[in-house]
Amino acid sequence: MKKRTWMTLGAAALAISMTGCGAVTASVNTPSSSNNASSNSSSTSSKWMTVNKTSKSIDLKLEAGVNSGFNFNGYPIGNMTVTVPMGWKVNVNFKNDSPAYNSAMIVTSDQMTKSSGFTPAFSGASTPKSDTGVAQGTTQTFSFTADKVGKYDIISAIPGHISSGMWDSFVVSSSATSPTLTTQ
Repeated sequence: MKKRTWMTLGAAALAISMTGCGAVTASVNTPSSSNNASSNSSSTSSKWMTVNKTSKSIDLKLEAGVNSGFNFNGYPIGNMTVTVPMGWKVNVNFKNDSPAYNSAMIVTSDQMTKSSGFTPAFSGASTPKSDTGVAQGTTQTFSFTADKVGKYDIISAIPGHISSGMWDSFVVSSSATSPTLTTQ
């Protein structure tokens, strides 16, 4: 009887550890106990995103070079996806944590094969001087309205950064009711 119990517990532990290997969704419309927001609140937050349902806006934190390397918030090569409902305002607070110069811009996916000369997908969807970037420790902000449904990319517009893996996904959805941030 004891052997069967331990085998069952071992199988359950293995199943639990294996389910943790996939994608992780951090939907900020469900308040966590760490931010003490109530479920009726018009504003909720997570580490990288704060949502204000009343104003239909998000404050998105993008940090370049977290734990070193070419990434945003520690997630390179499309391993982070930000999804925003159509028409919401996006306020981005960009900080360069990397010794390399970096920038942030939202672009159409067809620009991912370019090496320079990027154009923001939305009016205002870029840090200033995005082709040259900013030094380590610098913070910049920009805001835009997600007014076109589609799949876009968050990039550092400095030549060579996309090919080094510094890009993630940004989706504007006509069916989403609240923003989400998903990581893998």
